[in-house]
Amino acid sequence: MPKTVQSGDNSSPAHHEGSDHAAPDDGNSFLEGLDEDELRVRGYWLLALTVAFFIVSTYCGFVSKMMPDTGWVILDAIKHDNYYCYLVPLTIPTAVIFGGFNWVGYEQFVNN
Repeated sequence: MPKTVQSGDNSSPAHHEGSDHAAPDDGNSFLEGLDEDELRVRGYWLLALTVAFFIVSTYCGFVSKMMPDTGWVILDAIKHDNYYCYLVPLTIPTAVIFGGFNWVGYEQFVNN
């Protein structure tokens, strides 16, 4: 006699090993098959790119405004740019406003 599947019973064929159904993706598939050395190299690359981005952003936003003209077209264009230096100060109130809207929406979702 066939077994009936009840709620919470994981004995269906889809849950057995060797099934044709794919396992759910846990989001770490790009790390599978990498050894510890490869992960360490990728970590150092990520760290180096993060530090480089921070240095370039700091130069563009703050340091270039205090430096004299260099004669290099790109560096002087960054120095005379008046919009990039407002990015960080204006990001803070924008994040607070949208964070507040997110919180209000969440509270309405939970309490209804």
